[in-house]
Order: sequence, then structure tokens, then C-alpha cells
Amino acid sequence: MERPKHTKTVTNILLACSFLLGFLASAAQAKPASVLLQEGLYAEEIDGDLDAAIRIYEQVIAQAEAAQQTAAQATFRIGMCHLKRGEKQKAAEYFRDVISKYPKQEPLAAKAREQLSRIRTVEDIIADSFVIHYRTVDPAKDGLTEFNKNHPRGVRTHHAGRYRQNGQTINTICTDTEAGKDKIVSMLNSRDDLVLIKVVPPKSAAPAGFGPVIERVIYQGGSAHECLIDFETGKLFKVPEPLRDHSEEQTEQVWEWVNATGVDAAGDTGGALTSQGLQGFQDDMVAAPAPEGWRESPEVLVAMMKPLRADGKARMFAKLKLPTTYYFKTREGNMGVLQILGFTEGEPRGVRFRYKMLQEPYTQKFYADIGPDGTFNFETTVRMVNESGSPVKTTSFVNSDFVKVTAMHDGRGRPIQFTTAHQGDHWRYHVTFNEPVAPGGMMVYSHEGTMTGLIKTVPGEKDTFRFYMRHYPSAGRPTLRIETYLLPEGAELLSTTPADMQRREKDGRIELHVEETIPPGGSITTAFKYRLPGAELSWRLEELSASKNKRAERVAENRAEMNRDIEAVLKLDKPKVVSDRDKRASENLAAEGWRLWQQRKLPEAEQKFKEALEKDPMNANAWNGLGWSQSNQGKPLNAKVSFEKCLEIEPTHAAALNGLGWIAKGEGTTDDAIGYWQKAVAATPTATAALNGLAVTCMERKEYDEAIKYYEMWLKAEPDNADAKEGLKKAKAAKNE
Repeated sequence: MERPKHTKTVTNILLACSFLLGFLASAAQAKPASVLLQEGLYAEEIDGDLDAAIRIYEQVIAQAEAAQQTAAQATFRIGMCHLKRGEKQKAAEYFRDVISKYPKQEPLAAKAREQLSRIRTVEDIIADSFVIHYRTVDPAKDGLTEFNKNHPRGVRTHHAGRYRQNGQTINTICTDTEAGKDKIVSMLNSRDDLVLIKVVPPKSAAPAGFGPVIERVIYQGGSAHECLIDFETGKLFKVPEPLRDHSEEQTEQVWEWVNATGVDAAGDTGGALTSQGLQGFQDDMVAAPAPEGWRESPEVLVAMMKPLRADGKARMFAKLKLPTTYYFKTREGNMGVLQILGFTEGEPRGVRFRYKMLQEPYTQKFYADIGPDGTFNFETTVRMVNESGSPVKTTSFVNSDFVKVTAMHDGRGRPIQFTTAHQGDHWRYHVTFNEPVAPGGMMVYSHEGTMTGLIKTVPGEKDTFRFYMRHYPSAGRPTLRIETYLLPEGAELLSTTPADMQRREKDGRIELHVEETIPPGGSITTAFKYRLPGAELSWRLEELSASKNKRAERVAENRAEMNRDIEAVLKLDKPKVVSDRDKRASENLAAEGWRLWQQRKLPEAEQKFKEALEKDPMNANAWNGLGWSQSNQGKPLNAKVSFEKCLEIEPTHAAALNGLGWIAKGEGTTDDAIGYWQKAVAATPTATAALNGLAVTCMERKEYDEAIKYYEMWLKAEPDNADAKEGLKKAKAAKNE
């Protein structure tokens, strides 16, 4: 019998309501994808719980396919989790997914390509080597056989393959060192039966790529119009009116103005078409035709321009057929590609051109001249490209208390204005550039001064001193770190870390040099030990007295701030009932705080965590984030209270225990530090930061068996961690001494 229509309608309504209620319930319980992503990062980076991290990232992918950026980040992070487990092929699958499924997420795709490049295959080995192309004079002979007959002694090589070109067979051989490459080239050049075709440098040695394309119009040099350009900044200049028709007596004044502005080239629109374009300053700039045109690779640009020196012919003129393309090297040594596009109509006649500069890696250079008393007279230089879409006028950085900056300069040696503010155990410096740096332009600045307290005496070893520093660039990108140390006169070098640190002599003193590209989030460890009879660290007593007074002042300041923070956040006199809405808002604010913390925007992160706690004082994640943002700003007392509040809510919170461990270590209570770290590891065996603290501290205490145990646990969690591998090696060696 057929159902009445109204019964069917009622049934449908009930089903629809049931579905809607279920949907609303699940929606109310589901966390936003951005919150889940932060929780995954937290589980991976802070707790070291890779299983939990992968589960959370998988939730993000399932929930946020529509949000391409979030899903791409989660896919990339799963790859990183597998990589930390040593599951390289599984990691590679996820990195390839980032590239293929989310091609529009270019910054993340670039990171995925970078990680894939580190999962070494035969192709990777070739990519990281010098590849030498050669052929035999006699086409009937096998190239590899003839090469092996004359193989340079002691050179490691790998046959990379062969190909046909213009009817000839070209062989390729690769080697991983420049010395090996030089021996192979020398051998090929000395043979009558083998011909060297070309040498391709390692891809890892190639520059990062080109910056943004900049288009400009420039007029005849010396005119009242914009006729000069500084390629680094993209800025155009007019010649000051008093100098336009300068006399011979004003020549020196003109060059002073040129050097002060940093201009590289002038417009030239006089004469025939083939002599119109740009004229570089002859004594400083280099230019050469670009045979491959605008799409030339950075590798070829460097190979062509690096050996060239200024020859007085830095002309970039139009040809009869436009566009015309040139390589160039500026007065400061930066390289690029320039293309003349045409000319403007009417008078004055202007040259239309575009150019792109080679984008160097973010670079930090550190030079220290060490005095007999252990004082560092230092200079640090930073080079980085303005990757934002607008001019940059200012920047800021942080230094520890033991650093005293006395002066700052730009890339041309001109003084830079800066201000300082003291925060906890750190100085924050705010720098104002002499001119805004245009998008794609290079920001170069250096600061100099003194550092004290870095050289320590070695207990039980007379006249022996040591230096140890683990540096985190915190740049969020690959960083080329270059460090140079000039030891005191008469010092005898005993050991270095890394063991193969470059050593040379300068003015009768030992100079140490290390150069390393550090991946995002990575670090570099540098250490050395030397003997210097009769030396005394004269700064020590003064520093101890001064630091004692400073510490007392900081304790008072921090306690006052701590009390204000706690009183404002907890509002203890007004107990609060937290609604579900406030809990969700607190989670979102905490997620925003972690995002800011990742970007090293620590004061902003601290404020977000406080806002999260105003919504929900029982949010352990927010208390932990507040602790880390305070700790990273040099506020150990505030951080200690925040971590302890976190543990009141979650007694086995590994990240908070880890934070308390490092604070205790900084206060000199090593036993307490070990206790905190052991609790963190007991709660989360893959808590790598706590394992690091335990391993390093046990090494310092010469408890080598314990150090070995913790290094092995660390490597189980992160099989490819270079610091853990090096530490385990040293611990085993020390045990066997």
C-alpha cells in the first residue's frame, strides 16, 4: 500500500534535521585547519611526537583541500616527519606531491625541491659534482677507456654518461672536489688524443636565481633629467645642477658625488643608434654581450662574469635589431642581465630597458680579532635581498648582553643611524638605512664592536682556553654563514670544531675560517681550544661584578613585569567560567601566537598568547607558548612562571619541561635541568630538544655513558641529525680515551 504523501514529507524533514544536527555538532567540535596545522607543528617541533604530528597533518589535508596553502603545508610537513624518521623515499613522495599538486604554492614548492635535492640519488651525486665534458680525437676509440688509461691519481670520479653532438660522441665524468676537477682538466689539456669540451660546476654552487625584473627609462648623461642609475637599488638620479656643466676643477667633486650615490651607469643617446644605450663607469663596472639572451641561467652568468675585470669598455648599446641583451657586473661586484628594449619618442630621447639582478643567498659574515684577554674585536656583515613588494627603510636585530656595538655602516662604508633598547638579557637594535632599498635590491649593513665572556678557561688545563658557540641564524631561509677568527699572538691551536676548519697564518697569528650554508631552522656549531702561556682573562672580575649588579636589576624588573603579567592574565580575584566560544577563540589566538613565534616576532607572539589566556586561563598550549616567547626574548623568570602554570594544567607537558630545563641550565642548577629534561623524555621519548640538553650536559660533566645513551635516543628520533651524529662520535671517542 502506498504511503500518504505527507508522511513521506515528514520523514524527509526529520532526516534533514537529523543530518543538519549531526553536521552542526561535528562542525562545533572540529578545529579550524589553521589551528590543527599549528598543533601539528607543535607536536613535531616542540614535543618531537612525530606520530601525533603525522596524524594531525593528515586531518588538515582531509579537512582543508579547499585551502590549498594549508593543505600544501601539511603535505610538506608530513614529508619532513618521514625524513626525520629516516624514511627518505616516503618523504620524497610527499615532497613530490607538494610540487605536483600545489604548483601555485611556489615558496613551499621551492622548499620541497630543496628537500628532494638532499635525498641523494646517482643523479643527485652528479648534480653536486663538477661535470667535465670531453671527447676523443679518434672517433673509433672509446672515450671512457682512454680516460681511464690516464686517470689522475687520487681523484674520485663517477662516469656520468655520454651523448651525441654534431656527429661526435661526448663523454662526461664527474668529481666532487675542485682539486679533483683541476687535475682532470690539466690531464685532458696535456693529451693529444683527448679534447676538453667544457666544465659544468655543481648545481649546489649555483646562485639562488634572479630577483624581480625592474624596468626603467634613462636619459642622456649630464642632462637635467634622470640620467644615472644604481642597479642595486633601482634608483634613478639627476646630476645636481651645480655639477652638470662642471669645470675641470670640479672633477673631484663630481666623483665624490658619484661615489656617495653609488650610481653604476649613465644614459647615452647621442650619435648613431648602435652607440646609444647605457655607459657604465669605466673604472668600476663590467659589461659583456649575452649570447643566450634574456633567459640565460644564473650559472652561465656567473661563469662568464666572475673572471672579468673592468677594462674601460662597460658599454651596453642598442643594436640594429632590438632587444639587445648584456651581462653586467656593478661597481659593488653584483651581477645581472640587462636588455635594451627601445627608445622613447620625442625629446629628450630616453633609453627603455629592463634588468634583473642575481639574487645572492642570505649571508652573514662574522670576523673576530681575539685579544690576549679573550676580548673579541668583531665585525659582522649581513647581505640579504629585499624580497618584499615595497621599499625597505629600516630593519632590526637582537644581540646578547655581552655584545657592545659601537658603529654601523652600509655597503659603501657610510655610517648608519641606529637606536638601542634593552630587553631582559638582550639589546634590540633598530637600523635606519641611508636610502630605502627597492624591491629586489640588496640590503647590506655591518656592525662592529666588542664581545666579552666568550673565551673561557679550561678547568684542570693550565694556560688553556676554549671558545664554543652554536649559532642559529633564525632567518627562515637558507643562510650562508662565514666565520673568521684571528687567535691572539703566540697562541698554540689545540683543537677545532668542525675538525677540518680551515687554518691559515696572518701576520704571524693563526686564523681560523669556516663557511657553511645553514638550512631554515638549522644551526652552526663552532669551537676551538688554544694554549697561551701567561694570559689572563682580565675582563672576568669586572664582568662578574657588573653582571651581579645587572642581574639584580633585571631580577627586580622581571619580577615586577612577571607580577603584572600574571595579575593581568589570570585576574585571580575574578574567577572566570569559560564558554565553549571563548575556548575556541583562545585556541585560535594561540595558533596565531605560534605562527608569530615561528616568524621570530616574539613580542607580538607574547601578546597573542596573553590574549589567548584572557579568553581561557586553562589553555596549557597558550601557557607553553607564552613561556617560549618570553624565554626567547631573554625573560627567564617570566618564562619560568608560564611553564610552571602550563605544568599545573598538564603535569607531563614535554615542551614546558624542556623549557624549564634550559632555564635551570642557564641559572647554573644543572641537576635541576637534568631532572626536567628526564621528565620530558619520559613523557615523550622523541623530545629531541630535551635529549639535546641531556646529551650536551652529560658531555660537559664527562658522564660519557649517559651522553652516548641520549645521543642514540636523539638519533633514533632524528636519524639524519648532524649534531647528534657528531656528538655521539665525540662521546664514544672521549669514553675510549
